[in-house]
Amino acid sequence: MRLSGVFGLAFSLMSTVSGAALAQQAPERADSEDVIVVTSQFRPQPLQDVPLPISAITSIQLEETRIENLNRLADLVPGLEVFEQTIQNPSIIVRGVDSGGSSANVENRVSVFYDGISIGRAQGALIELFDLERVEVLKGPQGTLYGRGSTAGALAVVSARPRFDETSGELWAGLENYNGHRFGGIFNVGVNDQLALRGALTRRVRDGFIRNLATGDTNNNRDMLAARVSGSVQITPDITATLILNGQRDRSNSNVFASITIPVPGANFDQEGDNTPWNPSPLQTDPFGPAFQELGDRAFLERDVAGATFLVEADLGDWSVQSISGYRYLKSDDFFDVDGSYLFIVNGLEDTRLRQWSTEVRAVWDNGGAFSFIGGASVFQEHTDYTIYLEYDPLAIITIVTPGTPFTGRPINPVTLQQNLLPLPFPRFASESGYTRNDTLSYSAYLDGTWQMNDAIRVSAGLRYTYDDKSLLGERPVTNFGIFFPSPGPQRASRSESFEAFQPRLVVDWRLAPGVLTYASVTTGYRSGVIPDPGTNLTAPVVEPEFVTSYELGMRTETFDRRLRLNGSIFRYDWTDFQSQVLDPQTNLLIAANAGEASALGAELEGDLRLTQNVSLFGNVNLMDATYDDFVSGGQDFSGNRLVFSPRFRGTLGASFNVPVGADWNLRANGFYVYRSKQFFSNDNTALESQDGFGVMNLNVTLSAPQDRFELSVFSQNLFDERYMGDVGNTGRAFGTPTWVPAQPRVYGFEIRTRF
Repeated sequence: MRLSGVFGLAFSLMSTVSGAALAQQAPERADSEDVIVVTSQFRPQPLQDVPLPISAITSIQLEETRIENLNRLADLVPGLEVFEQTIQNPSIIVRGVDSGGSSANVENRVSVFYDGISIGRAQGALIELFDLERVEVLKGPQGTLYGRGSTAGALAVVSARPRFDETSGELWAGLENYNGHRFGGIFNVGVNDQLALRGALTRRVRDGFIRNLATGDTNNNRDMLAARVSGSVQITPDITATLILNGQRDRSNSNVFASITIPVPGANFDQEGDNTPWNPSPLQTDPFGPAFQELGDRAFLERDVAGATFLVEADLGDWSVQSISGYRYLKSDDFFDVDGSYLFIVNGLEDTRLRQWSTEVRAVWDNGGAFSFIGGASVFQEHTDYTIYLEYDPLAIITIVTPGTPFTGRPINPVTLQQNLLPLPFPRFASESGYTRNDTLSYSAYLDGTWQMNDAIRVSAGLRYTYDDKSLLGERPVTNFGIFFPSPGPQRASRSESFEAFQPRLVVDWRLAPGVLTYASVTTGYRSGVIPDPGTNLTAPVVEPEFVTSYELGMRTETFDRRLRLNGSIFRYDWTDFQSQVLDPQTNLLIAANAGEASALGAELEGDLRLTQNVSLFGNVNLMDATYDDFVSGGQDFSGNRLVFSPRFRGTLGASFNVPVGADWNLRANGFYVYRSKQFFSNDNTALESQDGFGVMNLNVTLSAPQDRFELSVFSQNLFDERYMGDVGNTGRAFGTPTWVPAQPRVYGFEIRTRF
């Protein structure tokens, strides 16, 4: 079915629902425990009253579907994709646009706002989801209200606040396959009417799932520990101050890179396939078989993230004022086998250090009349140190990637490779490192007002001004030969640039009937310009800022006595100076570049239906056509190619059951199936760097005692053990040795939980 046909079908369905609502004229929404309240516009609002493309997942939904991290959250949110190559190198994609990589000098397009503080760096974006109030996913440019890092969207994670009126807690522990175990707890103490404390901790440990023949262990094991401590003080009846301290520690022995072109010792190429552009013959290694990484026990991945957030909230009648100040620290190291083979070709270390400070003050004025507004100002400062270290065999690399050699674009026979190395006078071992220090100081101010024209129509308009002052210091010991081997000395450069932008938005919403809200919006986004790394060209031009304009029509409906909730939208994005990464032919490094123009056309539909008091259905559909309109780089024309990690179709269908068992006992079951159509992992859109359509089933069954004091859960993720790829190509593709990253296989286990 063509996209236009599906758009028509989606909105025909929405029109049918809205027509039913107009006919039945249901009463206005009453206060109810199942009303989801969000703060996406910096004030509490029922989700169904927000004229924005927003999805909200509550703490109850997170628990029932066992969503514990962002990559699984994507299953429940149309338009959101999260791919975890490693914990420090994820791709977060909103409506076909990825977050933008881990380089120190490049801004992300998607930020995770953790209690109002932006986590803009990919290395620190994947956080454990535990003891939360909710997660809000805003899709499309959110620059006017959210500012930096929200060109494609924003994820707002809201932790549970200390409660003054109770002393309570939870404890849980569980086991799973791959020698996994987990435990954690939450404790809340309402000391008195003015002081409350809360603490939460969670730990998960498991082995990896790809055997490394070099060590006998498995790659990509996981040891995660996360904790949060918070305290709230009621300074006056109208003013509350909250301090939140959080941290997460991640450890792993290695990533799961496995060579595509070099088989493990004693094994032949195990499957047929299109290896374009590396292999003209239809031979591939098995991405799900054992790997053999020469780096062995030396490989490791270590990440430490910590933060402090100080919130002051004041309710002053018609005015409400909020101050959000935060500090974040990140230390991340990843030493990995770049080529994923048993040969010594390339090993790499990525080392990232980050310190970030920010303060924002915002005010909301609303006296119940026709006009209200939100205004604020912020200061953001970031210091990032990024080091890349490489150790390699110069002869092996230059033999593999030099045009005309016997190994260029073909499967590599290790024995023949060793015999046919180019006769060049280079050592068999070399090492070098590159360093980038990026400093950003950003000032921003915004104002957004709403006019209630009448009982049915509202108009909102806003504008944000941003000024970014950036400096970059870099060293790259790379010569002009265009391949990695030691040069006489490092090339060092220091540059400073400033960028500024205005980001307006306009939203009109119309309440057609009680429970039916339609809206139309024009919003804009800005991604700061990029000071290029020194590389071989110390005077490379600055990569211009990226701008996007979004046009959206949406509808939010709640009908049939609020048993059916159905929200949907159609949208179009237009980018100018779209920023992407291309391979620098002089250095073999991925560098930032303006890719010209790109566009996206899409539609989303999500909802839930309460069939009975104990049975509910939920699901979503996302349709996307995101392509480069004009992108020529390095002699290659990517125009017409699809954006990476952007399936044309993604859909989720799930059901939840709550069945009474005996006296006050309950059996709850929640399962959902997610299907994704074909997607690509690189701008080249090659057959090898793609993933055919696949589906994954997840299931959670819980037996709970009276008043949920005790629970026993059994669960499975990827229940049918679907085999699919998490990424293809990766760092090794620059050296002619691309690698596989297989996704997580079936995981199952059980957990017990007690509340007091």
